[in-house]
Amino acid sequence: MIIQKGKPNIRLRDERIRRHWSQQELADMIGATLNTVSRWERGLTDCSPYFRNKLCEVFGKSASQLWLVPDPEEEEAHPALFDPVLPTTRKLVGRDELLNRLKSELRNAREGNAFALVGMPGVGKSALALTFVRDAEVRECFYEGILWVDVGPQPNILNILSRWGALLGAEPSANSDLTPRDAWLLGLRMAIGTRRMLFIIDNVWRLEDAIVLMHVGGPYCTYLVTTRFTNIALHAAGECMITVPELTEEHGLQLLERIAPTVVREARERSLHLVQCVGCLPLAIVLIGQHLRLEAHNHQSRRLQLALGLLCHPENRLQLEQPLMTLEHATAYSTLSLRAAIALSDQHLNKQAQNALRCLSVFPSKPSTFSEQAALATTGAPVGVLDQLCDVGLLESRGLDRYSLHPCIADYASLHTDRRLAEQNVATYFATLLKSDQGKLQTFEQEQANLFAALLFACKHQMSAEQEELATALLSLKDTGGLDELINTTLKSLSSNLRTSEDFDALAQALRYLEKPEWLQHPADCCQMSLCEQRFPGADQSHLVKANGVRKHDETFVVPQTIPESARGCPGACIGASPSQSLFAGPDGNDCG
Repeated sequence: MIIQKGKPNIRLRDERIRRHWSQQELADMIGATLNTVSRWERGLTDCSPYFRNKLCEVFGKSASQLWLVPDPEEEEAHPALFDPVLPTTRKLVGRDELLNRLKSELRNAREGNAFALVGMPGVGKSALALTFVRDAEVRECFYEGILWVDVGPQPNILNILSRWGALLGAEPSANSDLTPRDAWLLGLRMAIGTRRMLFIIDNVWRLEDAIVLMHVGGPYCTYLVTTRFTNIALHAAGECMITVPELTEEHGLQLLERIAPTVVREARERSLHLVQCVGCLPLAIVLIGQHLRLEAHNHQSRRLQLALGLLCHPENRLQLEQPLMTLEHATAYSTLSLRAAIALSDQHLNKQAQNALRCLSVFPSKPSTFSEQAALATTGAPVGVLDQLCDVGLLESRGLDRYSLHPCIADYASLHTDRRLAEQNVATYFATLLKSDQGKLQTFEQEQANLFAALLFACKHQMSAEQEELATALLSLKDTGGLDELINTTLKSLSSNLRTSEDFDALAQALRYLEKPEWLQHPADCCQMSLCEQRFPGADQSHLVKANGVRKHDETFVVPQTIPESARGCPGACIGASPSQSLFAGPDGNDCG
């Protein structure tokens, strides 16, 4: 170790912490002051020969082992090792608080601890971990090396271990009784010894993979695991598990502006609307930003407005792709889309859980919530299925017996099911709930968005008794002025359920039931694209998935390849439509709803 004035003496601090001594306790042992010990550890002052001998006596270490004097031989034996394939990242938006928390946890942790970042697909767990390890303070803490691996769903553990072995100059143990995997584990542990290192075990899908890779290092190594599975995070880190949330709307718009600044400057409200549509999910915002930047590069307003309108449609957002640059899986995954990221978790479910997820997509999405009873009545599944969906990051627990579905998850799930039975179940459940629970104000307040959705479904499926019950309950909000706000909020969270002419006819009927016909003249932006595609089913969407020169992941969503002239600049269409033009008006302005 080359001693530098002003450089923290982490080795001295580590030796003290390993013995569970405070700075004051160490000072008392050697006849120094707390301030003196603190200054030594921070590298602000050198240790005098007298106290150097005292410290060596107390710790049972040499002066060079305590970094009190330089030791060129140790520096040569254990050079700093930072993984050469560690991906680069840009400065994150809205993650300072999480990064500071992670660094704080790290400073207070004992050796051998593990931390885990857990969250839904696309929330930015890997980006957070990679930004963390490039922080100067973190690298100073793990002065003897940082190694990284992107594990993935089907990793080759032997390849991972052998790559780390090559970086460390290690060989597998020659013990013939060991399996090749265990031989590498023993060889790596012997090579690492007492080094203080950090292992980033990224994108873990199976608990057994995490367990193996967390047995590579020695007693002074720390592990940071990222995963979308709660059980893996809890097993790996226990109380040191950190849940990574979505961005706030403000930070989501900042991220979009960083990628496509021209677009946000010219269409700030529509940009914010897209951020809201994807629930401020970082991956979705990045994909949208990259696409809009491409569409805006030639400064043609028509092209940008068309792209903004098409992205109001969930199918189009889910299909956006970007090339993957990850070395570990370059041959397995050539591109990444929001749909593919969610599909990986979906494929991890059994058939019953998959069906339940699709049924739950009929509920208004986050920030709205629904009760456990409503979920069970809608899906017909046992309660354990809800636990399974939560464990894989597709369903969010929101307090006692309540859940919510992220807008992107709802968009994905709603495209893979016939929603008819689930919609009927929702209408029946909430109409019945009103009859039995009508006097409980708290229940009514919690379920307002769900009641509006239930009314919409009752209208769609011609359930007259349920229509009357639900409309009567919701009309009680009219006098308080809360009905308009409820309609506005619920329409945004129901955007993935409004696609067909049948859906919009039901919406018109529900609004008339609620004596709010003026909403027929002022549609929410989230509904506009769906109606536009009803009128102009030939609208070209192919450029949305070909912008990066890559193929589509899934040919389920096949779209026509031409834009008819009638679709351009038509009154009432979503692109450039005036708020005064009716959502249900035809090209000539007549009501067609």
